[in-house]
Amino acid sequence: MLDSLEMKTNKSEELFETYLQDHNMNFEKAYPVNNKNVDFYIKSERGNVFCDVKEVRHSKKNEIDAYDYIRKDIQKLREKFKNKRPSEPALLVTFNFSSQFFTGYTVARAMLGDIGITYNKVTIETSDLHFLPKGNAKLTSKHNRVISGVFIFQENNNHYLFKNPFAENPIADNYFPATSIIEIDRSLDNNNIMKLTNIHIWSY
Repeated sequence: MLDSLEMKTNKSEELFETYLQDHNMNFEKAYPVNNKNVDFYIKSERGNVFCDVKEVRHSKKNEIDAYDYIRKDIQKLREKFKNKRPSEPALLVTFNFSSQFFTGYTVARAMLGDIGITYNKVTIETSDLHFLPKGNAKLTSKHNRVISGVFIFQENNNHYLFKNPFAENPIADNYFPATSIIEIDRSLDNNNIMKLTNIHIWSY
């Protein structure tokens, strides 16, 4: 009998497979890469793309931290290409199988690092929100550049593709149907950072 984790993993892969089939996108499942498998290898006239499907879930303590899930899954995908860097885009595809929603702000933090303010003890002034210089970023100009972005898959066909600004192999904006492209970089100002909180990633 499948446990709950295996059932959710099967469900997410089935949902993504149905999406690809509905949009007539050719693919191979469990595609071998460096003695490991990537869940999907999509073949298109717009280019080929590796996709690994993961889920945000509750922890054993019945808590959720989408930030940690996304960061860990980015690293897991990167490790699959550790011995041979791909010449094509590689995406993390994420489903929200927790009981709570998270926002685009969380996804941006998981990718490009922590966001905060600067406080001046002398003038007692604070800056606008900005990506912190040492913000524990998972994607930088020198680190994890093989990851082209994070694709957030939603049940209502309102998907989001958060592009990695440092990607060696960027993905075309029109590659995935029914998908909004989210351009992020570490120079985002306060207003554009706050707009990310309006992107709600709802649970299934």
